[in-house]
Amino acid sequence: MFIKTAVVLVLYHPDWNQIVRLVSDIQRSVHTILLMDNTESENIPENYPPALSTLTDVRYIPFGANVGIAAAQNRAVDELRKIKTEFVLFLDQDSQPSPQMIDRLVEYSCDLARAGHRVAAIGPRIDRDPTETDRRALDSKLVYSQVETLIASGMLVKLDAIDAIGRFDDLLFIDHVETDWLFRAKKQGYQVFQAHHIWMKHALGEHTLSVQLHRRFQIALHRPDRYFYQIRNLIWLLRRRTISLPWGLGRLSKTVMIALLCVITQTDKPAYLQSIKKGLHAGFVKGI
Repeated sequence: MFIKTAVVLVLYHPDWNQIVRLVSDIQRSVHTILLMDNTESENIPENYPPALSTLTDVRYIPFGANVGIAAAQNRAVDELRKIKTEFVLFLDQDSQPSPQMIDRLVEYSCDLARAGHRVAAIGPRIDRDPTETDRRALDSKLVYSQVETLIASGMLVKLDAIDAIGRFDDLLFIDHVETDWLFRAKKQGYQVFQAHHIWMKHALGEHTLSVQLHRRFQIALHRPDRYFYQIRNLIWLLRRRTISLPWGLGRLSKTVMIALLCVITQTDKPAYLQSIKKGLHAGFVKGI
């Protein structure tokens, strides 16, 4: 049975050579690819890559402004409903899915549904550092298991689930959009899964800090403005009671500590400190 699957790729100042390669890698597995471009209009190139313009299954939708990930995803879902798409895989522009990733995620989602599970989403393991592979995942005999949350990139969702759970929250703009949606899904009786033997390469930050303790840890560091959104949005989700108190406080503490680490280790110290202060103020003082 043919299953109509689409990919939604949210762009922002993309490397078009990288996008062409990514589209080439995933095109075989999907029916439609939507390129949702949040790049400001003055920075959008006049010449859309010829390698993409000739493809009938690839649509390019520029917003002319950065409307945020949530708004771009919502617009894409609206477009996909018109062509009666069944599954949608959300991707970031710096992700590299492994071969067969999309096909297998669709297969697993269908298997789980046939077994009686209400699947909100299923995603791959994230390969941040090929030298530090998660051996527990490789050694696991389980094909997939339930998890608390996923990152947005690589998340496969059935459009019926979005209809039931609701749209992504535009106000969150960029960070923890998927966290909000997945926790709302679980409150409605849905489940979130991660496949153990499907991997996707993905950069979780602009820089990586390597720390050697009992083992080597890779800490993803973001640009300063991202910590504003991460801190503000986690506080909002805690105040809304969308996320659990232990999980939310744990993630918020970790985020603030990493932001403070950036204040110590990065050159743009005032910007990081200002982002922390603004995030805390917007989260605790301003409305939600």
